[in-house]
Amino acid sequence: MFLYAFALQVFSVADVVERVIDGVVNVRTRDLAVSAGISNDPVARKLYSADRFFEQFLFPGAGIDAKAPRSSGSGFYYGSSEFVVTNYHVVKDAESVEIMIHNQRFGIPASIVGFDEKNDIALLKVQSRDDAVPLKFAHSEKARIGEPVIAIGNPFGFGHTVTTGILSAKGRTIGTGPFDDFLQTDAAINPGNSGGPLFNVKGEVLGINTAILPDSRGISFAIPAEIAKPLIDSFMLQKKWARAYLGVIGGALTEENEKSKDNFGIYVRNLAKNSPAEKSGIKQGDVILSFDGKIIRDLNDIAKLLRKVKPGQNVMLHVYREGKPLKIGMTAVQIPDDENLRKIQDLL
Repeated sequence: MFLYAFALQVFSVADVVERVIDGVVNVRTRDLAVSAGISNDPVARKLYSADRFFEQFLFPGAGIDAKAPRSSGSGFYYGSSEFVVTNYHVVKDAESVEIMIHNQRFGIPASIVGFDEKNDIALLKVQSRDDAVPLKFAHSEKARIGEPVIAIGNPFGFGHTVTTGILSAKGRTIGTGPFDDFLQTDAAINPGNSGGPLFNVKGEVLGINTAILPDSRGISFAIPAEIAKPLIDSFMLQKKWARAYLGVIGGALTEENEKSKDNFGIYVRNLAKNSPAEKSGIKQGDVILSFDGKIIRDLNDIAKLLRKVKPGQNVMLHVYREGKPLKIGMTAVQIPDDENLRKIQDLL
């Protein structure tokens, strides 16, 4: 506690907030948002309307049956006063989207110009404003565990609320699929904060606040800047994210499928048809031990490495098959524009 108090004396939270708060917005949508099970409960309705992503935590099993406006999340200006970053789940299936800037009582229409569902990131376009403050991303890979952080968002619809804490951990896996690599913080994050920025002491965006752990306090998660920035930059250029893939549908090693003498690697459960992995000779039942010389312990390891690979780049896999180690090279390609293929959570 002493060290944290000392750290807070090194910089002024108020000074940082004053510089960046006009870059943070409230993102509101109109869509199917009110559940029959909670429509007559004003407290529950208020909670639900703050952020549909938290339905599974607040109202499991509730059905959706009515159209209503909702204050669904947060966002921030990035690059220019024409673009706003938020979470995809905040604007998913929205009939209309608008943003509310700091100290303003009226909404500004917004349109979705790009999104990536697996990484839960969306980019909105709005009319340019002179009073908007575009924010900059930090180098989140250089962030140190224990350093102070600041979150600004719209929890439960209360606009532009500031909370502080520390960066608790990096590289957290919370079960969202292979592209699962989050910053953890103890800064207060609540329904309505989704899509808002997590700042470092320089006022740079360290991550995008995304999720909380059910039934816990002081455990919240943000998408790291190093993951978000390349996607958003491609959306700004009106391009789809060039996600490289191998075509491996992987799974964790178990006592039943572990065929390697090593206690690490991922099990190849299946292969996408005509994928680089299938063409290179990878087979169902193989265990992938390393990727370009780097040991693979789980799906998250290989997903992190694959994220840095560009379509057309050659990679080398060290594979264990039927008691023998093999080296298999292949060329990664851009994932096909196949909706069913993109929805497979453990597709690499």
